[in-house]
Amino acid sequence: MIIDYLGVYGVCLIDNKVLCIKKARGPYKNRYDLLGGSQKTSEGFTEILVREFLEETGYKVNSYDNCRVYDVFVEEGGADPKDLKLNKVHMRTH
Repeated sequence: MIIDYLGVYGVCLIDNKVLCIKKARGPYKNRYDLLGGSQKTSEGFTEILVREFLEETGYKVNSYDNCRVYDVFVEEGGADPKDLKLNKVHMRTH
């Protein structure tokens, strides 16, 4: 079984520091991560990024660039690595 997850994540630099969030729940609870999340029905990548930034920080995205798409395979405890696939879209925000 393949587990597909589409996640959109943004890198926001403030004073040469990367803005991160501390995960409150899920498998990465109490770890730091880039801002972003998953797609809702009929939502484009940029719409996901803007919504997630606002939800997670209260910040509005003024602009973005350097968009990239990556396929990443992630192994989770007890799962066969060939069954896990994570698709990520990264954008640098301003």
